[in-house]
Amino acid sequence: MYVAVRYRAWVIWLIVGWSVAALVHAPEDRAEAPEHEEEELPVEAAADPLPGIVQALIGDAPGVHLKTVVQHLHETGQDTACTTADVTAALDRRGVPIRASVRDAAGRVNRAVHRDDLQAWIDARPLAAPVTLSKSRSSIPTTAVTSDVAEAATPVATPPTPHE
Repeated sequence: MYVAVRYRAWVIWLIVGWSVAALVHAPEDRAEAPEHEEEELPVEAAADPLPGIVQALIGDAPGVHLKTVVQHLHETGQDTACTTADVTAALDRRGVPIRASVRDAAGRVNRAVHRDDLQAWIDARPLAAPVTLSKSRSSIPTTAVTSDVAEAATPVATPPTPHE
């Protein structure tokens, strides 16, 4: 009380300065902030597995036959009901060129995806659309759980979503 009475002019300026500092460092008011401020995440590769499967099957060969792709999908259980026509339609939808005669690793000729055509398609395709998140979300909400006790996860084929 003695300091307040004795130095009342300085105490008032101290309170004003303290208030200004508090206002400067106060968090922004929600009413003034934009409702949905979005930030772009880095562009990631598309989640489409078919071009990667075809590229892996080609390896060092000139190309891969469509029936070999179907056989691979059946053996791995990714799509046990697909046919050569289904694979052809899926590649056509994506715009991957299919040649009428391409040699595979064994030297046989059949309808196939050529290595050069697939590489040109991969290089020419547009990058995936950036995923936008709300500004209020700063990081991934969960992390992967790992354990040395459990067995490795079994891959499961999932059907495409309606937007695909």
